[in-house]
Amino acid sequence: TPERDDERGLFATLRECAVAEIATSPDEARHVLPLALPKATIRTAGRVNDLAFAPHRPVIAFGTGRRKAAVWNFQTGEVEQIVSGFAHAVGLIAFAPDGKLLCAERAKTTAEPCEIYLIHDVRRLPVGRHDGSVTVLKMLDAERLLSAGRDEKAAMWHVGERRQISAQGLTVWPRAGTVSPDAH
Repeated sequence: TPERDDERGLFATLRECAVAEIATSPDEARHVLPLALPKATIRTAGRVNDLAFAPHRPVIAFGTGRRKAAVWNFQTGEVEQIVSGFAHAVGLIAFAPDGKLLCAERAKTTAEPCEIYLIHDVRRLPVGRHDGSVTVLKMLDAERLLSAGRDEKAAMWHVGERRQISAQGLTVWPRAGTVSPDAH
């Protein structure tokens, strides 16, 4: 029996599966075996506003209402990184295809500027800004990022160079956005 409390429950579940009758058909197997077994749990103070899975590593990043972002390894169950010092809540999180982490702020009013940051180690490098909350944060490809905000503006940014490529005024502010697989 494992020594750690968090591993005992998983061990008991696996032991039940090991002594159960062997399923001989796919339908039986689906009924007998669970879709997933919980391996690790993380707790955080405050509200989690967004999360994203890293493209090539077993980590998720999440942004909180307490002005922090964290990167959590869901295989080891350990926090790898905590980034703080944001002016507002971290409302959106995204990973670039190469694993770069981006965070966007969310504010209570449209008069407050909200930054988009590239996270490098624990440093927050500003990429761009919207007046009011950032409501869309989507990578178009390895370097281009699409954002939109409560300021009724959509913008494209070059992440590596941390500069705006283009911007477009909108007649309303979008609550969400997505990008087609071919980024058009």
